[in-house]
Amino acid sequence: MLAHAEAMLVTAQTKRDGVSLGVSGFLVDLSADGIATSGIPDTGWRPMGRGIVHFDDVRMPASARIGAEGAAFRSVLAGFDFTRPLLALTGIGCAQACVDQTARYVADREAFGAPLASFEGVSFPLAEHSTTLEAARLLCYAALWLRDQQRPHSAEASMSKWYGPLVASAAVKDCLLLHGHYGYAKEFGLEQRLRDVMAVEIADGTAQVQKIVIARERFGRDFLPYRTRPAADR
Repeated sequence: MLAHAEAMLVTAQTKRDGVSLGVSGFLVDLSADGIATSGIPDTGWRPMGRGIVHFDDVRMPASARIGAEGAAFRSVLAGFDFTRPLLALTGIGCAQACVDQTARYVADREAFGAPLASFEGVSFPLAEHSTTLEAARLLCYAALWLRDQQRPHSAEASMSKWYGPLVASAAVKDCLLLHGHYGYAKEFGLEQRLRDVMAVEIADGTAQVQKIVIARERFGRDFLPYRTRPAADR
């Protein structure tokens, strides 16, 4: 995506006379002097494409600022509460496609004179993944519903971002294994989906980050690992 972009939104710490004014947002023209970009050869999500942006003494006019000065950080955090469930749903959808594909495959393929689907070692994993994927999907819907109702949903967003990719990755991997050697080949696309869904586990905060947010929202700031305590309490 970066390879085709002409501009990007950048958040940066803003200061005046040595005093921090918070984080501000800017619409940056990537053709500006001092900006260089390079791609990253990722394992998955190759059509999307990621990259690195290098800034070397780049100057932006005040007209490039988006929104009020120093107000971008809160907007970025609010954006996470929206994109985290969406990313989780991306992984869940990928995993659901694998489960559906695998169900058709094991119904058609036979071993010992019976369809693979008739063996509990095959049908039970598909039943389990169908259940966990549905639970993860409903958790995402709950987070998005709360957002639509303009109610707090940071915990639910992080729950969906942690749990959704977790169960999605497990489902895709099992589906690949249930295809046997065929699943490991590029022909069926399962290996590509496994690489893609793993990227969702990283984007917008890893599982560890999501658990920090969940603990903070559910139990208070005493559960933050980076909370600053008075010297007498240390």
